[in-house]
Amino acid sequence: MAQAATLNAATHPVANSAQLSAALSTFASGDVIQLTANITHNTRINISGKIVTINLNGFSLTVDCSDEYGLRVRNKGELRLTGASASAKFNVKGRGGVNAESGGKAAVSNATGTHDNGVNASDAGTEVVVWEKASAEIAGAGVVADFGAAVRVSDAEGHSYGVYANGAGSKVIAGETKSTGDSTHNYGAYGGDGAEVTVYGNATVSNSIGNGRYGVWATGAGTKVTVGGNVTSTGDINSGTADTDGVQAYAGAEVSVAGDVTGSYCGVRAVDAGSKVTVDGSVSGKSGLYAYAGAEVSVTGDVTGGSAGGGYGGYGVEARDANTKVTVDGTVGGTYYITFDSITKTINDHEPTSTKSGYHEYTDGSAKVWVRIVNIPKTVNFTTTTPQTVPQGGAANYNITTSGMVDGNYSSSTQWNSNAAGTTSTSAPAGRVHLAKADFQFKLSLFNLSVIANGDDKNQTAGNDVLSRSSLRGTKQSRKYYNALFITGLLRKLATCLSKINQCVAFGTEAMTEMRDVIARQLVVEAIQSKRCILDCFASSQ
Repeated sequence: MAQAATLNAATHPVANSAQLSAALSTFASGDVIQLTANITHNTRINISGKIVTINLNGFSLTVDCSDEYGLRVRNKGELRLTGASASAKFNVKGRGGVNAESGGKAAVSNATGTHDNGVNASDAGTEVVVWEKASAEIAGAGVVADFGAAVRVSDAEGHSYGVYANGAGSKVIAGETKSTGDSTHNYGAYGGDGAEVTVYGNATVSNSIGNGRYGVWATGAGTKVTVGGNVTSTGDINSGTADTDGVQAYAGAEVSVAGDVTGSYCGVRAVDAGSKVTVDGSVSGKSGLYAYAGAEVSVTGDVTGGSAGGGYGGYGVEARDANTKVTVDGTVGGTYYITFDSITKTINDHEPTSTKSGYHEYTDGSAKVWVRIVNIPKTVNFTTTTPQTVPQGGAANYNITTSGMVDGNYSSSTQWNSNAAGTTSTSAPAGRVHLAKADFQFKLSLFNLSVIANGDDKNQTAGNDVLSRSSLRGTKQSRKYYNALFITGLLRKLATCLSKINQCVAFGTEAMTEMRDVIARQLVVEAIQSKRCILDCFASSQ
């Protein structure tokens, strides 16, 4: 175990590499090494079994060694960092960046591996914090956490993996993650065998070659991958022989994405009982969504497959095997609407009754797909000057447009106008119309976000009221429905982020607390922006 800090900790001022080497070889556990100048150090720093604090004191320390990891921390040793700022940084670069194992802990500004991982952490109790970026340039992963280790990083970029976590207890929390190298396989975020990965921003893979490119890959019971932004995998499909998928989940893993998922080949692929994928945005790819062998997938937005070509692609949803379940709250599009193995269903081939209220059900007797029934306009623009009561034959200053029916059975664009006193339209007779704007209250705080809506359009004089016409029914329902979807997705995303912030708090160290506060501030900004979007959504619906 690490040696206890001494009661009379010493401070070692260092102004060059030689003095730094001397301090590192003689410090007692708990001592402080304080920079008095910028230093470039071309030898690996080794910390084992002792605790040391590096105080940058307004200067920068750069470790750059070409043939090994720049920093190694092990045997419950700790390298703590203070005095870092935008101009004072502790940057570590080597063949690999930071290597931590057997309970070692370290904090750095940046970690770069030229031919190996930016951060390589293993074993329970091991923790690494990278305040800015962890990267692997020619080979390797931005971040690896294995055998129960935990890593926090603002951004991760790797050649083969953006972030990789494997094994029960292993955790990675990242702001953004991406894989950009031309490896055989590339992963934006990988979680396996019970690991947890949280990405607050986007998970991205972009390259031109390779046999498999995955924005998110998750495998194994207990594995959880959460992405707060979008998941994107781009590149050549290699004539359908390679997987270029947004999300893949296998063997009981769970994946949750708050944004959209896009794959060049397939948007989402989920396989095996216990595997679950939840997407609050939309899913798209050459084929939209595959679910097999008892997996479950839920999509709040649309699922879109491209045109079939070259003997592959074109599927909106493909589901196979008993207990496989897919739920889509938006629309499904593709050359093949829904396919069950060799059976293809069109939009009208749903079952006469459904086991899920409010949804059309499609099945081959084994797998099931539910698509929400929305026989109301998907988009409604409704404008009026002020709430008003207009007498018979008077002027009603309104403009109502409906377009695009969600269920695909009907599409129209109809507009009614009545602006001149005394005029009457055959489509929309002037009448007694009361237009009352809804009253919305919005409450926002870091740990309490709620939206309360009350009030709706009030119809008067049924039969002579433009809003009571059968062709316009559903206007207020559509507003409420789509606003509710928008708000529900936002709340779910924020709840997930806040949960992860609370997990950060559990680590208890000062560095973890600071990281939590940074993430919290970013979340508040995002929430305020989302609030504005919600209010704009409400306003455009009036």
